[in-house]
Amino acid sequence: MIEGLELTAPMDSGLYLELEPLVMDVAANEWKNSHLFSIDDVAQAIWEHMMANWKHYEGRDGALIRHMARRAARNFCRDMRTQHMYATGAFLYTPGMVRRFLGDVVWCAAGDCLDVDARADLSVAFSYLTRGQKAVLYKKYALKEPLARNAEQVAESRAVAAITNRLNSGLRLSQASPDAF
Repeated sequence: MIEGLELTAPMDSGLYLELEPLVMDVAANEWKNSHLFSIDDVAQAIWEHMMANWKHYEGRDGALIRHMARRAARNFCRDMRTQHMYATGAFLYTPGMVRRFLGDVVWCAAGDCLDVDARADLSVAFSYLTRGQKAVLYKKYALKEPLARNAEQVAESRAVAAITNRLNSGLRLSQASPDAF
C-alpha cells in the first residue's frame, strides 16, 4: 500500500467496479495509439491520481469525475512524451507550432522553406486527414482565406489537433502516405 493513501482513498471492489468503465474509456480516448506508452499505463496514471486526490473526486457527479480523469490522463501522456523527447532528442509539436508551420513552411516554394523537417513531418501527417479537414486547412493556410463558418473553424481546430497528435504519438514517419503534399 502507498503511504498516506489508505486514509484518503476508500477504494473497495464495488467502487472500483463502478469507476473501471469510466477510467478505461478515458484512458482509451487519451492514449491515441501512442507507441511511447500503453493504454494500461494511462489507466494506471488515472487510478493513481484518483487515489492520491480522492477528496477531490468524492461525491462528484460523473461528468466532473470524467473531466478530472481526462486531465490526469492528459498530464500523464504529456509527461511521457516530454520524457521521451528529452531521452531521445525527438521533437514535440504544439498546436501553435503546427499552425505556424502550416502557414509558413508547408505551402511555400521549396526554395523558400525555412524548416524542411517540419514541412516533411506535416506533409505526412496531413495526408492522414479527412478530405474536409484537408480542404479547410488548404483554405486557411494556402489560400489565406478566413474561415467564415463555425463548422470550418471547428474542422480547422480538429485537423490541427489530429496533426499534432499524430506527430507526437511516435507515428511521425512510420508509415508515409503516398498522397502527401
